[in-house]
Amino acid sequence: MIRSSRKFVPKSILFTSSEVKQLPRGTQQCIINESHNILAVGWIDNKAVHFISTADTTDTSTFLHQIKDKKVEVPAPMAVKMHNKYMVGLIVMINYEHYLH
Repeated sequence: MIRSSRKFVPKSILFTSSEVKQLPRGTQQCIINESHNILAVGWIDNKAVHFISTADTTDTSTFLHQIKDKKVEVPAPMAVKMHNKYMVGLIVMINYEHYLH
């Protein structure tokens, strides 16, 4: 994940606050720089989320999100799925290392 205010984040993947309110959850915009093999993705969940990756593709997946009383399938970029899969383990490992020291 990357902050939208970071220098050199492509403006074409950013969502305005009015777009976040109007567009449905799961909406995404992506841009690819083939010469550097970089993918930049903007995705709307509860808020706009932005990723820059050299390891992911433009493929999409779905997630089950609980919205009020029901579960809804929401499309998401694979970058989100990979981030959730691997970062959770990394955070647990970092917390464990801090506990030991």
